[in-house]
Amino acid sequence: MTRVVTLTSLLGMINSFLLIEDRIIIVDSGCGKHFKKIIHYFEDNKIDKSLVSLIILTHAHLDHYDNAIELKDYFQVPILVNKAAEKHFLNGINEFTEPKNILATMLKLFFYKTKLNKINPDITIDNEFNLSNYGVNGIVLPTPGHTEGSLSIIINKNECVSGDLYINSCFNGYNKSAWFINNNKQYLQNINMLKELKIRKVFPSHGRPFVL
Repeated sequence: MTRVVTLTSLLGMINSFLLIEDRIIIVDSGCGKHFKKIIHYFEDNKIDKSLVSLIILTHAHLDHYDNAIELKDYFQVPILVNKAAEKHFLNGINEFTEPKNILATMLKLFFYKTKLNKINPDITIDNEFNLSNYGVNGIVLPTPGHTEGSLSIIINKNECVSGDLYINSCFNGYNKSAWFINNNKQYLQNINMLKELKIRKVFPSHGRPFVL
């Protein structure tokens, strides 16, 4: 069974995840100095960094891949992304998406044109990707909607590390829908897909885990 460790910044509004089984997979680097929190977790808990096998970036937005190159250099492991987002990582820019509320509109004005560290991904996918070779029993799925190049990770058969497909915030109450949506049709298709997969627990990139 895969254990999920959530590492948070900004009062839980920016999350990275460690998927821990035979090996360890890091999901997202956060932004600013958040990457140091990931490194410190390994140092403070005396976890051998060679157990890390892969870094997954759920999409190309500032708060998910800023300073991911620092993690790659420290852990010396490949980075996996959605092929549809590859050009954004290579050029150090944010993927396009549309805000769906006033707060999201304000956030977009702040971060959208921010230039980021360029990343040359090692693995790009456009279909289901099995993680068993990286020591975790799970799959990565392209889940466009929030952005064209979004990914989600399915573990333990009914748990999902969802990127920004969901947001667990007091500002959107029980809805938990994304604050930014690039393609509404794709977004709803992937929300329905998770329901068809009988996903019960969601680990969103913003806010606490919740039960569907």
